[in-house]
Amino acid sequence: MQAIIVSNIADEISVLKFALQQDGLPVRSIISDDFEPEKLVDSPPDLLLVAWEGESPPLLALIQRVRRYTLTPLALICDPLPEQTQIALYRSGVDQIVTRPFSTRLFMVQIQVMLRRAGHYDMHELPDLQRGVLSLIPSSHQARLTDHEPIHLTNLEFRLLHTLMIHSGHVLSNEYLVNTVWGYAGEGNRELVRGLVQRLRAKIEPDPHNPQFILTEPGVGYRFVG
Repeated sequence: MQAIIVSNIADEISVLKFALQQDGLPVRSIISDDFEPEKLVDSPPDLLLVAWEGESPPLLALIQRVRRYTLTPLALICDPLPEQTQIALYRSGVDQIVTRPFSTRLFMVQIQVMLRRAGHYDMHELPDLQRGVLSLIPSSHQARLTDHEPIHLTNLEFRLLHTLMIHSGHVLSNEYLVNTVWGYAGEGNRELVRGLVQRLRAKIEPDPHNPQFILTEPGVGYRFVG
């Protein structure tokens, strides 16, 4: 297991890093200006901890960027925020908000609960799906076209394709896809879905610019055709 700490406060990183290491978690720390969420696709951590100081708009944008690439459990440490801002952060994908001052001991218990819950839902136990020439193999997180090599999918790509395939032929709205794939109310975040669809098409479509499996329904969402 590994945790990543992202912070715009250099002094707080060392404190959090020590607490997580004492709990047995290897830790990597990144100053927020150097953080590149897209790199989480290839090696997602088991926990992402964001320690933030300052106004919330850049923080909200950071959370939204993270959720384009990973479902990793995400905890936020911050100064007290207005209720509406906290709601917006939770809807954007934060799993736990901890406000300063906080008890390190209680915080570590909250982290343990997050990690335990994250491991409860195992998509590897789902049955294989076959729709026309495309099959989806949950046990290995792979898709495969007939007579082609298996294609490895990230967790988000797998969840999106699985959702589309089990509703084959039906138009799924952006709101439904955000809620099902990312697991929170996305309020129709079309860019979030569009970016993931583009990455998935690049992997499974013979011609991503003329898709034959994942079709766009303008102004509504997407439909899978087997």
